[in-house]
Amino acid sequence: MVLTIMDMWVALDKCTISAEPLFRKYPTGFPSSIFDRLVLAKEQDMRRLFYIEQYLLLRRDEAERGYPLVFHEGNTTRSFAVAFFDQSPEHQQLKLEIEAAAAEDRERKLREFAKQKAVVSPA
Repeated sequence: MVLTIMDMWVALDKCTISAEPLFRKYPTGFPSSIFDRLVLAKEQDMRRLFYIEQYLLLRRDEAERGYPLVFHEGNTTRSFAVAFFDQSPEHQQLKLEIEAAAAEDRERKLREFAKQKAVVSPA
């Protein structure tokens, strides 16, 4: 079962990197000793484990030093969320649109508040 889950993880990781190459910079989070205590009886399972371990080593070597895990909290310049946003003009434009809409809503609410305040307490 562990091998099946890891086979699926490898396939998912490959698909993820294909769709978003930025992921390649980030470590997988799997320690190199993850399979040290795994005992396998079949040769085909040993081959599967070898392939998985080789893939994890490749990913570890490709990951850039000093980069946090993808889902690591914190908004540093090397965090995935910040790096993704910095390379995405669409998301940057969306942020500007959201901020503009929020500023409009705020101004509208302030005018509404001032109007209600004038009705309640005429000077």
